[in-house]
Amino acid sequence: MEIDFTTTLGLVAGVLTTIAYLPQLIKTWKSKSADDLSWSMLIILCIGIILWLVYGVSIHDLPILAANVVTLILASVILVLKIRYQSGTDEEVKIQENDGRYNSLDQNNTLPSESTRETP
Repeated sequence: MEIDFTTTLGLVAGVLTTIAYLPQLIKTWKSKSADDLSWSMLIILCIGIILWLVYGVSIHDLPILAANVVTLILASVILVLKIRYQSGTDEEVKIQENDGRYNSLDQNNTLPSESTRETP
């Protein structure tokens, strides 16, 4: 099968738009935080990618299929990391004070008084 210019153009475009997700994935992985990512954006994106895959299958288009399979994998990993690293769970939130000690926040997100803190 010979690949024509249009198919090559589509593959290059697909590679570029797909690898655009790598910096976000790496940043989310390293920082262990996805708080700045919108739930609605991620969910709408994944639904859109699935629809592109259905479209690509229906017209038998290799660039659309290849790019969107990889993009769906990357976007899904980012979505899983968003779930995994989400803050605001029922567990106590830890903050680091300037002196390097960690203290728990109470349910009102306030630090315990100085008299109740443990000393290092």
